[in-house]
Amino acid sequence: MLEVFVFPISAVMKFWHWIMADVFSLDNSTAWVVSIILLVITIRSLIAPFTWTLYKSGRMGQLMRPAKAKIARKYAEATTAEELQAQQDETKELHKRYDYHPAAGCVPPLIQIPAILGLYRLLLWLSRPQLEHSDNIGLLNAEDIASFRAADFFGAPLPAYFTMAEADLAALGTTTEQVRGVIIPLVILAAIFTTSNMAISVARGYSTLEWDSKASRGLMKFMVWTAFIMPFFIILLGFSGALPVALLMYWVGNNLWTTAQTVIFWIALVRRYPLDDTHREFNAAVRDDTKAELAEKKQKKRDRRSRKVRALARPSTIGQVRRELADEKQAERQAKKDEKDRRKALEKQRSRARLEARRKAQAEKKAASEADQIE
Repeated sequence: MLEVFVFPISAVMKFWHWIMADVFSLDNSTAWVVSIILLVITIRSLIAPFTWTLYKSGRMGQLMRPAKAKIARKYAEATTAEELQAQQDETKELHKRYDYHPAAGCVPPLIQIPAILGLYRLLLWLSRPQLEHSDNIGLLNAEDIASFRAADFFGAPLPAYFTMAEADLAALGTTTEQVRGVIIPLVILAAIFTTSNMAISVARGYSTLEWDSKASRGLMKFMVWTAFIMPFFIILLGFSGALPVALLMYWVGNNLWTTAQTVIFWIALVRRYPLDDTHREFNAAVRDDTKAELAEKKQKKRDRRSRKVRALARPSTIGQVRRELADEKQAERQAKKDEKDRRKALEKQRSRARLEARRKAQAEKKAASEADQIE
């Protein structure tokens, strides 16, 4: 299945190698190294417009929050088809006014992930052509394969990886020491740049965090933990997995591009679409309210633990304290259940109203179609 992704990657690499070797007359190794760099530039240039749209949509989403919250409050208890349609129309108008396109975020991964998978599979086949695809790999013929296998980066063959067997390294005309002398710095650079990019993403995400969204807060925590774990994962993968020199070069180059692009795009967005006092006050209010709510929950837990501890000093009150705590928890559960039931009933009413509106629209469309046929 991954062979599908190999063809476009091999086509791009073959094209750039032909330009570098035949047009600019670079030596074989330099031509392939430059081809990998140009592969990064080619792929990232293709998705750069979509990435800009993604960043812009995120910024627009932040700018829309005060107006969106106002619409949500206005129609919080709406149950009629007319009210729900008005809410939908106002939301659509808001998205149009801010040129908001949330679906744009799907495009960069759809291009970049297949590119990485295709490059990884291509390099594995290139490093061990005796196992499969010995004549052609993607659009690379036997001559291209031999040329790539003969290329090196500071003495390390491009298809070589850290855990490659001595026999395979010998077939590539190199040694373990030469390969590891290049791979170790590349792995360290990959870990540094990847972690730096994640740290930048965390900082950027924190500045635009939807504090009143539990999912957003959970995602932010996950990103923070991932940023701490990622360097160790990369080092482990680089030193124990099959990551060829060429793939590590792509990884480092790709992360360099990401760092520069993130900084440039973010500065451009902040300058072009600045936050005014309304947005800052709204974001600060939501953040403070959320933090106060979370602090209140933590304080309540601490108070309950404290009451349990104090009860241990007076054993005669343990039963009473337990009953009080049980009653409090039961009251909280009941309040949550009542609120959940209220929202569920409200959503049922809204769903029925939407269904009636759709049926009405379909009936009107059908009637109009029949009228056109009669005419």
